[in-house]
Amino acid sequence: MTRQIEPVDITSPRNPRVHALTRLRRPAERRRRGVVLVEGAVLLRHALAGGWRPVEVFYAPDRVSAVDRAIVATARRAGAQVWSVGPAALARLSARDGPSTVVATVASPRRHTLAELPRRPCPLVVVAQSIEKPGNLGVIARSASAAGADALLVADPLTDPFGAGCVHASLGAMFWLPVAVADTPDILAWLRRGDVRVLVATPAGSARHDEQDMAAPTAVVVGNEHVGVDERWLAAGIGVRIDMVGPMDSLNASVAAAVLLFEAARQRSRGTPRSAGGTRSMGTNDPGGDDSSARAARRCRLRPVSAGFGSGAGSLGLGRRVNRCGRGSANPPRPTAPRPRSVPCARRTRRCGSPG
Repeated sequence: MTRQIEPVDITSPRNPRVHALTRLRRPAERRRRGVVLVEGAVLLRHALAGGWRPVEVFYAPDRVSAVDRAIVATARRAGAQVWSVGPAALARLSARDGPSTVVATVASPRRHTLAELPRRPCPLVVVAQSIEKPGNLGVIARSASAAGADALLVADPLTDPFGAGCVHASLGAMFWLPVAVADTPDILAWLRRGDVRVLVATPAGSARHDEQDMAAPTAVVVGNEHVGVDERWLAAGIGVRIDMVGPMDSLNASVAAAVLLFEAARQRSRGTPRSAGGTRSMGTNDPGGDDSSARAARRCRLRPVSAGFGSGAGSLGLGRRVNRCGRGSANPPRPTAPRPRSVPCARRTRRCGSPG
């Protein structure tokens, strides 16, 4: 059976609409027009699912999958102008290697002020102070969303959290996670008013990260890739280190943030830091019959997850819900071996924070 060739609306890379979209790579142009540039059907789907309004969609009809085509149709129903494009126009539209088959713009997410951020009973927030690389900031947002953080606070920004590179690195997390941009003094004051404990990732930290109580209201702070955190954060909080065994003495800022965030998620699932509650793994029952109904409810509270998040079309499962501890799910987590209290080798333990 002969495949029907779909007519193409735009073939020339010099088309005015193509030129107008490429100008959105400049932050000033994005702010002027009030839109965010989105490359890829997966990111567009997250934007639509997160409630952001699509403005324009460009797609390659001969290259999109059936799933991607359905996402484009959803954007059209939501009011977007949709244009099919040829290979030359697509190569100009996409800034990525191996051009994205879908390139779109969505109306800029409204950036929260600190006062507008939703207040949770026991908040977990991540503070990214003077992060320079869009990819690092995007990955921090992705990790924060995956760990169940309540907000991302961008302190003293050096990059646009809604720039194309940051949005792409976040795999769409920027469209779900409340984001506020402010100066360090304002964020510190906001955290003090909420009685939020500040834990600062630094190689010179006086305490291990997994010995801190992160089940309490907590702000995890990571600093600039080259110089680390500002002294004001160190003065306001507790410096924590991530002990390492190998020869490396630092972690990438986004990796350090993920380590601390998932330690917080582990503690909130179980209720205690490692130093206060032994070495039981996340999701296993506490021995001794002390698992009260209130604690079980807290440990098993529901959260939305995405199956195969970012792994390609057709694998996204936004809206499916599983519990934190695995109860009632098809694949409950397996217990892990107890963590050794000392490094099982002759090399000395190194300390790590966030620089890198």
